[in-house]
Amino acid sequence: MKKDKFQIFLDNIKHHIPKQRIFNDSLSRIAFASDASAYRLIPRCIVKVMNEDEARAVISLSYKLDIPLTFRGGGTSLSGQSISDSVLMIADRRWNNFELSEDKIHIAIQPAALCGDVNRFLKKYNLKIGPDPASLHSATIGGIAANNSSGMTSGVETSCYKTLVGMRIIFSDGTLLDTADKHSVDDFLRVYKKQITSILNISKNLKNNKELTGFIKRKYNIKNTTGYGLNSLIDFSNPVDIISHLLIGSEGTLGFISQITLKTLPEPPFKATAFLLFDNLKAACSSVNSLSQISPDSAEIMNSGALNLVKNQFADSGFSSKISDNSSTVILEISADSEKILKKRCSEVKAKLKTESVINFDFIFDETEQQKIWNIRKGLFPRVCIERKPGSVVLIEDVNFRLKDLADAAEDISNLIRKYKYGIPVLWGHANSGNLHFILTEDFSKENNVLRYKNFMDDLAYLVIKKYNGSLKAEHGTGRNIAPFIEYEWGGILYEAMKQIKEIFDKKNLLNPNVIISSDKQIHLKNFKPVQPADDLIDKCIGCGFCEKICPSKNLTLTPRQRITVWREIKNSENAKSLFSKNELLKEFDYKGIDTCATDGLCALECPAGIDTGELIKKLRNLKITPAQKSFAGFLADNISFLTTFARNVFALSETLHKFFGNKILKFLSLVLHKITFNKIPLWEEFTPVKPETVFIDNQKAKDKVVYFPSCVSRTMGAGANSSLNEAQTDVIIRLLKKAEYEILYPKKMNDLCCGQPFESKGYFETATRKSLELYDELVKVSQNGTIPILFDTSPCSLRMKKFAETQPGNEIKIYDSTEFIHSFLLNRLKFVKTNKIIALHINCSSRKMQLEKQMKEIAESCAEKVIIPEDIGCCGFAGDKGFRLPELNESALENLKDQIDSDCNQGFSTSRTCEIGLTRHSGIEYKSLFYLLDECTGGKNQ
Repeated sequence: MKKDKFQIFLDNIKHHIPKQRIFNDSLSRIAFASDASAYRLIPRCIVKVMNEDEARAVISLSYKLDIPLTFRGGGTSLSGQSISDSVLMIADRRWNNFELSEDKIHIAIQPAALCGDVNRFLKKYNLKIGPDPASLHSATIGGIAANNSSGMTSGVETSCYKTLVGMRIIFSDGTLLDTADKHSVDDFLRVYKKQITSILNISKNLKNNKELTGFIKRKYNIKNTTGYGLNSLIDFSNPVDIISHLLIGSEGTLGFISQITLKTLPEPPFKATAFLLFDNLKAACSSVNSLSQISPDSAEIMNSGALNLVKNQFADSGFSSKISDNSSTVILEISADSEKILKKRCSEVKAKLKTESVINFDFIFDETEQQKIWNIRKGLFPRVCIERKPGSVVLIEDVNFRLKDLADAAEDISNLIRKYKYGIPVLWGHANSGNLHFILTEDFSKENNVLRYKNFMDDLAYLVIKKYNGSLKAEHGTGRNIAPFIEYEWGGILYEAMKQIKEIFDKKNLLNPNVIISSDKQIHLKNFKPVQPADDLIDKCIGCGFCEKICPSKNLTLTPRQRITVWREIKNSENAKSLFSKNELLKEFDYKGIDTCATDGLCALECPAGIDTGELIKKLRNLKITPAQKSFAGFLADNISFLTTFARNVFALSETLHKFFGNKILKFLSLVLHKITFNKIPLWEEFTPVKPETVFIDNQKAKDKVVYFPSCVSRTMGAGANSSLNEAQTDVIIRLLKKAEYEILYPKKMNDLCCGQPFESKGYFETATRKSLELYDELVKVSQNGTIPILFDTSPCSLRMKKFAETQPGNEIKIYDSTEFIHSFLLNRLKFVKTNKIIALHINCSSRKMQLEKQMKEIAESCAEKVIIPEDIGCCGFAGDKGFRLPELNESALENLKDQIDSDCNQGFSTSRTCEIGLTRHSGIEYKSLFYLLDECTGGKNQ
C-alpha cells in the first residue's frame, strides 16, 4: 500500500526531530488547531523546532514533498495567520536566547524569545526594543516581526521595519540567508540570482511610477499591515535590504525568520501619567491631535462605551463623579531622562491642553498610582470578553486613520456597529498613531450571522479605505481576515506586485497558503473557531494564549488554553459535532489534561477574563471519583493524625534504608517500585524528607501571643535525607517566635486538623470543606475570635484558609502567611545582621496569588547581600504530591532553573516545604523555608 505524503513526512522528520516534539495524535491536533484569532484549522501534524537545523529540515522536507507548512510562535496572532490544516511548525519556547551587542545599540534575538522577556533584560540599561504589543508577555519576537506588530508606544518609526538591523531567513526550499554574513549574502546572491532580478525589476517599476510611489509613501505614513510591505521596494536599493524588510509583516508566507537583530531604543526611567477626561469622543481626539507635536510616549483613547465598562474601577478616584454617559478619555504617558526634563515636558503638555476642553487633568508620578491607571485600560478587554454571549467568538478589529480624521472616523465606526446591531460601540486604541480597536462578538454557527459579518466588513472596508484612505489592518496583520480586501485597499497594480512577490519566494505556494494572498474571496468567512458552551468555568475563554507562559506543564503536555480547547472538543463530540472520537480524546486527556495539571491557578492571573483552568480540572477530578474512593478520602480525613504519623514513619523507614543501602541502591529499588505500582509509590532521592522530631508545647509565657498552625506537611516532613540542616522548619519557627518574645499557642487537637488543601486539589470538595471548617472553628477559639494573629507556615495552606475564612459569616480571625507574618511582626522585633551571601528566592504560586512578591523580596534583602529571583519560574510543578508521583512535571517546570543560579549562590528559600524539595532537586542548591534565613540573620532585640 502506497504511503501518503504526510506519512512519508512523519517517517523522515523523525531522523531530525526527537519524537517527543512530533505530534499527530488526535488530542494534539485539536490542542494546536487554534490561535488567538476567530479561526481554526486542524493540522495533520505538529513539529516543534528548537534550532535552525531542525527548522531547515522541516522546511526542506515539506518543499520536497509539496506539503503546505505554517509557522507559529506564541499563537497570539489575531487574523488567522498561524493555523494550518497541513503541517504546523512551532518555534519551541526554549529557542529563546538573545544577545546584546557590546555597544548596546542592537540586540540579536532568537525567534521564540518573548518580547516582554527581551524588554525586561534591556530595562536595566534603560533600553527597550521598538514593538510593544498588548501580548508582549506571550508573543514571540519571530511572530512580532512576521506580523510587524507594534503597540501602545510603538508607532511607525519604532516598528520592526524601521529598527531592523539584520536577519537570518530560511526560505521555502531550505536556503538560509544571514544578512550580516558576507559569505552567506554572496552565496544567496548567486543561488537566488533569478529571484533577485525579479524583485529588483518590481522595485524599479514602482520607483519609476511617481504616482504609485507617492501612494505607497502616503499609505505608510500611518500604521499599515495590510498585504506585503511594499515600502521596502521603494525605501531600499540593495536586494538583501529589500528582501529582509519584505519579510517584516509577511506572516510566514515568504520565509521563516530564525533570528532578528533590532536596534535598541532609549527607555527613559522617569515617567508621568495623566488621565484626561472629556465630554465626548470628538474633544478627546482633538486633544491628541494637539499633543502630537510634542510626541507623547503613548496616548490611549477610550470612547464612552469603553469607559462605562470599566468605570467602577474609578470608584476611589477624585474624578469618578465627573464621568458621564458620553465621557471619553485619553490616558497619556510621557517620559524623560531626568526629573527636571520630565517636569518641563509636563509643562509643555499643560500648555498645549489649555485650549482643549479637558474636564479632569493631573499628572501622576507615583509608579503604583500610574499602574492603577494602566490597569483600568488593561481591564477593558476582559470586560468585553466577560460580557459576551456564550458560544460567540471575539473578533478584534484594528484600523488606522490620519489624526485629523480620527474623530469623524470613530463616529462613523460607532454608527456602523449600531447599524449592524453589534451592541454598544466599544472603541479604544493608540490615538497618537490614529489606531483604533473595536470588538465584535458573533455566533458563527448561525448562517445569518456569517452574512451579517460579511456585510459589516464590506461596509467597514468602504469606510476605512474609500472615505478616509486609512488602513484596514494597522498592527494585527492581514491573515485570512483581511486577505480578500488587499486589492480593494491597494489597487490592482500593487496587488499584482504582491502576488509576484509571493510567486518569487514561494512558487509552490506552500508557505501559509490563503494568508495574505488568496484566490478565495470568502476566506474570511470560513473555518471559524467553534466555541459552543462547555462549562461555566471556561466559557469566557477567547483563546488569547496569555496563560501559556506561566503554565508549569507547557513544555510537557498541555497549556491552559489547550486544555480548554480540547475539553470543548470533547463536549462537542457528545453532540456528534466533532471529527474525533470522544473516548480517544478522553483517554489521552486523563494524563495530558488532568493528571499533569498542577492546578496552581497562576493562569487566572494572566488571563484577561480571570479564568482558572485548574478549577475545571479539579471539577473533572471530582467527577471521576468513585463511591469507594470518596469513602476512603473520608476515612483519611477523619484520621489525619494516623495519616501524618504513618507518613512520618515511612520517612523514618526511608531514612533507615538510606543509611543501610546508600543513595544508588535505594534510588534503584524505589524506581522499580515506582514503575510496577504505576507511579503510586514515590521515587526516593537524596532530597526525600526525613522524619521531624518537633515537640509542640506551650512553654513560654509572654505579653504578646501568636497562634501557630504547622501544616500537615510541616508536621510530617523534616529536612532532606542528604540535607545540611539538622532541624525541621517547625523547630526553627518555634525558636524564632521565642526569640521575638512571643508566647506560642496551638489549636487543640492539632494533629487531627488539616486545611483541606490536599483533598480539594484532588477533587474531594466536600471533604476539603469539612476539614477547613474544623480547622476554622479551632482557630476561632484559640485566637480568641481573632484578637491573636495566626501564623501558617505553608503558603498553599495559608491561601486556602484565608479564602475559606472570607466565606464565613462574621469572620474576625486574621491569618498570616509566613511572608506576611515575618514582614508585619518580626522585622521590627528582631535585630538583623545582614550577611554577604548570594541567595535564590522562589516566590511560589500561593505567594504570587496573595501578592506577596514585594514583601518576600524585602525580607530576603534584609538578610542577604544579593537576592536572585529566577525569571520564567512560576509554579514549580511539584503540586502537593505530584512531585513524588509524576516527577516529570516538576522537572519540566524547572528545566531552566539551574542555569539561572549563580555559581557562588548555594542557598535558596521559599515558603512551601514540598516546593522546596522540587527546587532542591533541580537547582543544584538546597532550598529551605524563609524562616531558616531569618533565624540565621537575626537575634532578639535585647541580644
